[in-house]
Amino acid sequence: MRRSTTALLASLLLAACTTPRLLPFDAGDDMDASDGALDAPPDAWMCVEATSACASESECCGDLACATTATSGPERTVCCGLATEPCSFIDGEDCCGRLICATTTTSGTRKVCCAESGQACTTSTGCCGTSVCRSGVCS
Repeated sequence: MRRSTTALLASLLLAACTTPRLLPFDAGDDMDASDGALDAPPDAWMCVEATSACASESECCGDLACATTATSGPERTVCCGLATEPCSFIDGEDCCGRLICATTTTSGTRKVCCAESGQACTTSTGCCGTSVCRSGVCS
């Protein structure tokens, strides 16, 4: 009986060592089939979240843009939301340009990136609070 247990353990160990394995994707890892691990699928690359530095919009998650914000300064681009995109920081840290994070007439209680009264706009949904877009300016 001891022999069959040893044989079973040996076959399990051999199977575990030769079976391809999936590992968490690490952007710095250049795995290929020769090392026994499967390459990560193309959509597994990591995207950049809001307020994180970026060089182009393609790096940013979802519908985020790569631009400056009210808090990033003119030299530093970060992933941020355009008008009507969901946001979290009242000071506009995660909203592009001079947009702030507040509610609009169409967002209900959900906070979105929007333009304050007196700022440029393209539609009323992009104006904060009860402001509306008239002649390209929230008022």
